Amino acid sequence: MMSSRTLDWSKPSRRFAVALLFAVATLCAGAAAWADDDKAQARKHFDRALELTDEGALREAVVEFRRAYEISPHYSVLYNLGMAYVGLGRPVEAVDALERYLSEGGAEIAETRRAQVTADLGRQRARIAEVTVTVKPDGASVLLDGVPLALTPLESPVRLGIGRHEISIRKDGFKPIDRSITVAGEERTSLRIELVRTDSPRGAAGVGQLVLRCGIPGVDVVVDDRVLAKTPLSAPLLVPQGVHDVVFRRPGYTTSRSAVTVLDGATDPVECQIAPQTRLPNSLAAHVSVAASEPGAKVFVNGLPVTADSMLPVGPHRLEVSRAGFRSWTLDLALSPGERRSVRAQLVPTPDTLRDYKSRAKTQRTLAWVAGGAGLALGAVAVGTFIWNDGRFSEWERENSALDGEWSKSPPHPPDLSQRQQENDDRLSSIQAWDKGVVGLGIAGGALLATGVVLWVTGDDPGRYDGLSMESAGRDGARLHFTRRW
Repeated sequence: MMSSRTLDWSKPSRRFAVALLFAVATLCAGAAAWADDDKAQARKHFDRALELTDEGALREAVVEFRRAYEISPHYSVLYNLGMAYVGLGRPVEAVDALERYLSEGGAEIAETRRAQVTADLGRQRARIAEVTVTVKPDGASVLLDGVPLALTPLESPVRLGIGRHEISIRKDGFKPIDRSITVAGEERTSLRIELVRTDSPRGAAGVGQLVLRCGIPGVDVVVDDRVLAKTPLSAPLLVPQGVHDVVFRRPGYTTSRSAVTVLDGATDPVECQIAPQTRLPNSLAAHVSVAASEPGAKVFVNGLPVTADSMLPVGPHRLEVSRAGFRSWTLDLALSPGERRSVRAQLVPTPDTLRDYKSRAKTQRTLAWVAGGAGLALGAVAVGTFIWNDGRFSEWERENSALDGEWSKSPPHPPDLSQRQQENDDRLSSIQAWDKGVVGLGIAGGALLATGVVLWVTGDDPGRYDGLSMESAGRDGARLHFTRRW
């Protein structure tokens, strides 16, 4: 028989407490209905362009934005077109589109948006250079990066974005000229070209093609002690047939020299085979530090692997950062002596990588919610069970006090006293068992809740790459924003 005098039992001093707060917000946006077939067709191109920006296909998005505007002109399309050009690193086209956006939108554009676009225009104008091209004789076709511009004389300087460009001059009866030029932002320079007459630029007797390959920009190509071109080259050099002394040279690099025999037609490609000097003098050295957004990314300069923190020769360079599953990030640099340049490369995942990443991240988030929710549910059950069991303990205390009073009286005792004592002792055993269950539920709930928190904190964010695209990450890592309202 159990009695209150032999039981070592006291009422617990701690109680479970649980609190859960949820906040839900929704944002809805709509678009005006289209009134006719033209606008409906334009809207299809507009929506398709927005889908392409989400996928990182800004070049294709430009085509769709332009088509939407051609079918049904609306100033908001020009804003998106301008931002797509910003992401593509084409400041000239970006400035043209955004200036038209402000002009055509007029008073309908909110002051905050106008201020933002004005700031964007300032940044893009700072990335534009002007080159005055003078060609003799007049009437020659000028091509910029393979795209025809106009016939000479040109009425205004050619606007170019920062970096390397190819300018080609063509005129019937004259040798074609191809020039590579690298410009910096807000630079003003000139290019003077005098065409040389020939009956057949590429097939005349005694003329051959010197084919050169060099992945390093800004290298002088010296043929027979004459500087004929600067890399990169978009076309072979036309030289007299015979043996020529070909030299590749650039400050801060080793010099390469070879004897090349040029016959009728094109020679085998001649590689420049130059490399940075092992010890660069301060007057020819610059420092570049690259921070990639993804761990394990590899850094290349002019096609050769380098460390993320490197000394490079002054002058132009093509910087590339790549990692498997991500699209390559590139930047054209023009380094000055003693310059220290820090660059952040924002890598953008390929569609397959992005899809797998989002799937994994969402799965882990779901598991975190399930584990946390299950933990909270078990905690709630533990609290409810404890409250119920605590009421039973209060009943046991009252009955136990009554039984103590009965046992303290002189015999004879009531005939059912022993049965009542047994039932109350059984109730206490049950209370103790339920308390152990409550503790187990609390521990299990806490463990599940902790697991959910760990999964949430350590898991990937499904929205990490939202708003990024191949070009919308920007060559300097800046994000672009597109309007989805016509």
